[in-house]
Amino acid sequence: MSNESLPQLEGVKLKACIDTRHFDVGVPAIVNLERAKNFSHVVEGRIATGKPHYWDYSKRLELAVLAKVQHTTESGLGDALAGVRVKWEPETTARNLRLIREARARRNEPDGRALIEIEQSLADKTK
Repeated sequence: MSNESLPQLEGVKLKACIDTRHFDVGVPAIVNLERAKNFSHVVEGRIATGKPHYWDYSKRLELAVLAKVQHTTESGLGDALAGVRVKWEPETTARNLRLIREARARRNEPDGRALIEIEQSLADKTK
């Protein structure tokens, strides 16, 4: 996420976003992302309000991928794709998922193909 997009997100009063400004300095990004799994209750609370938007669904998707919860990943992708407002939203989510996939590949974890398909679905939405 770039410094240019953060003011836009804050402007729409986003309540659930994994922001690298909250990451621990010196800790690899993937470790910080994995720690962010603990924020899932915030995302679900925002969705439960009945006024969710793209970032709520994209964070649900990212958290499901981190937690390796297949059924939530599948529904989360559909919800995220349906909520896209501007093309950089799915680009950002695809980048985050790519970081997760690459870190898992370095650890020889086997779920790369499914993540590539999700990344592609998000990339297709930007066209």
